[in-house]
Amino acid sequence: MRTAAMPTSDARSAPLVLNLDIRSYQAESAHHQHDFTQLVLPICGRMEIDVDGRGGSIDNALAALVRPGSQHAQLAQPGSRFLVLDCAPMHCTASRSRRWPNAPMSPSRPLPGA
Repeated sequence: MRTAAMPTSDARSAPLVLNLDIRSYQAESAHHQHDFTQLVLPICGRMEIDVDGRGGSIDNALAALVRPGSQHAQLAQPGSRFLVLDCAPMHCTASRSRRWPNAPMSPSRPLPGA
C-alpha cells in the first residue's frame, strides 16, 4: 500500500495509460487537478471529497469519479484505504463519465488480511 502520490506523465516518463493502486491519504489535500480520469473505490473507511465545488462523502457503498481537469480535494478518515484507478483520457472518455460523478456500489467485502 502506498500513501497518496499523483502519477506523472511529464516528458521524462512514459505517458500514463492505466495506473491501479491501493492508497491511503494521510492529510487533507489542497485543491488540485490532473489530465486523467480517476476512479476512487473505497476499500475501508470514508473520504470527504469535493469535485468542482460539489462536496460529498464516499464509503463502501459509493465511489467517486473525477474527470480530467476537475478541481478536487479530499480528506480521508485515518486508516482508510482506497483502490484508485488513474486512466488516460483516450481510454476513459469524459463523455462517458459525465453521467456518473459519484457511482453507487454494492457493499464491499473486506480483503483477506484487512
